[in-house]
Amino acid sequence: MSFASKEKARAYRAAYYAENKERVKKSIAAWRARNPEKVKGYLDKWREKNPTRGRDYSSGYRKENSEKVKINNKNRHARKKGSGGKLSPDIASRLFAIQKGKCSVCKKSLKKTGFHLDHIVPLIRGGKNEDKNIQLTCPKCNTKKGGKDPIRFMQEQGFLL
Repeated sequence: MSFASKEKARAYRAAYYAENKERVKKSIAAWRARNPEKVKGYLDKWREKNPTRGRDYSSGYRKENSEKVKINNKNRHARKKGSGGKLSPDIASRLFAIQKGKCSVCKKSLKKTGFHLDHIVPLIRGGKNEDKNIQLTCPKCNTKKGGKDPIRFMQEQGFLL
């Protein structure tokens, strides 16, 4: 099969799936229900051949791309909450430079403690998942803040009257 015909077939399948998404999903689910031994057998064989591959890959990826993983997690969480918005891929490094590597609350070095991406106005309080609503905090301060109102939280910390 030539490259052009492969591309044509792929485009056809994509168009068919787009028009019949629910039908295709039901068909796949029905086949899986009728053939659990084939599904399980395939996964078992793959796991036998690759006992740690998936686990090693994902944990290695998370270590090497920790900023990217944090941003993806924030975006996913916001989608689930229906808050909208999407964070820029480089928001953590830009904020790190702007904040001079210090926690926005306690001013401790984020190099030593690590950092959390914190929504200034929490999603639960109507905040948006946007770059302008994000700050870097140390894990301890972010845990303390939780879903609190930002003004009230800073007053509790003794920063605002």
